[in-house]
Amino acid sequence: GSVLAVGSVQQRALDEKVAKARAVGFPFEAKDIEPKTKPAAGQNAAKLYLALDPTLKSIAFTDPVGGPVAINKGVDRDLSKAELAALATYLLEAEPVLDLFTRASKMDGCYFEHDWSKGAMVLLPEYASVKQAAKMVAARAYLRAGKSDLKAVDDLAAIRRAAAHVAQQPPLIALLVAISLEAIEMRAVEKVLPFVWEDADMCGALRDEVRLQPEQWDLSSQLRTEAFFAWWCSDRLPFDADYSGFYGPANDQPDALIKVGAKTATIVRGVKMKVLELHIPAIRDYIPGGNARAVYAALETRSRTIESGSMVVGPLVSRMSPAYMAIPDGLDRHKARKLMLLAAFDVLEHRRKHGQWPSSLEVAGVKSKDPFGGRPLGYRIDGDGFRIWSVGADLADNGGLTSEEANSSSKRDEVLVLRP
Repeated sequence: GSVLAVGSVQQRALDEKVAKARAVGFPFEAKDIEPKTKPAAGQNAAKLYLALDPTLKSIAFTDPVGGPVAINKGVDRDLSKAELAALATYLLEAEPVLDLFTRASKMDGCYFEHDWSKGAMVLLPEYASVKQAAKMVAARAYLRAGKSDLKAVDDLAAIRRAAAHVAQQPPLIALLVAISLEAIEMRAVEKVLPFVWEDADMCGALRDEVRLQPEQWDLSSQLRTEAFFAWWCSDRLPFDADYSGFYGPANDQPDALIKVGAKTATIVRGVKMKVLELHIPAIRDYIPGGNARAVYAALETRSRTIESGSMVVGPLVSRMSPAYMAIPDGLDRHKARKLMLLAAFDVLEHRRKHGQWPSSLEVAGVKSKDPFGGRPLGYRIDGDGFRIWSVGADLADNGGLTSEEANSSSKRDEVLVLRP
């Protein structure tokens, strides 16, 4: 009787929490995370992106190994002549893939149709092929820029537009893929700059393209989708399972469960309550483009509090939660790379005008602040070139050392090194 009484009280509390969640737009059903408007059939880039993988697999490449190796290695001035030749041949034969990617990027919108009622079980194979095609397009941009061909900038713009398409998708992973696509574009610009820095027209076009990269995305859709996935998981916890042995990731067998009888219903309701407590404030408080770091920091804090607050409910909810701070850190890292690149263009322009590297970024006219901590970006002349850096998510200034130079994966900065 006491278990039933407790269950009745808990169910009423859950019902009240659900009502509050509905009031702020919490997505309880798959239809709640569908976009309000979708691109017209003739302007939905998804169809072309989905054709990338089968098109690539249909091509009989002369050298099916050399080209991909060069692409995945990362286009670099240190590629051998043989590797560059293999890359050029591979990209020429891959023209149907590059054409698909470019045409898709020019479409008004993109939406990949999925059965979101499957929740966290939905497979998303399209992102891998889009990312691989972006690497191929970036490699072509590198080769074109080496010949002072301004079509290189068109290639980079295609990657930026594709990133915007991917960022429109509901899952959080889509946003992370979009950030990685922008990183591919910026890395290509970094690789191109050493041998085009005296070409004012090319540098001007590249700088204009970098300026077009977004510094923030609207995360409303991703916040709602993660909330839906967590609820979807909690809604499928069986009431007759064995939960008392669930001790979380530290347990040797975290999924080993022990019978606890009627109390399992209490555990399931407890998980649902905590899922709502975790996500309601984020959906309610998020301001597009304005407070992502604060919202995700609060999510991380609530998630840790919930995980440590109950031996069973906490770890279960934790399993439904991603590493929240990876999102604002990734966005700020992207913004830092963009600001560093724009600063590099200013430094190069100063060199073209005055015949020497500026003594500081301020002398070059750079006023940008590091997204991590708000201090000026780091800068120093480095041999026959220079380096610009952001302190990164740890907020520790390591003097512009890369992880290799610091011999540490943790004590490092976000660094751009340029040696024309």
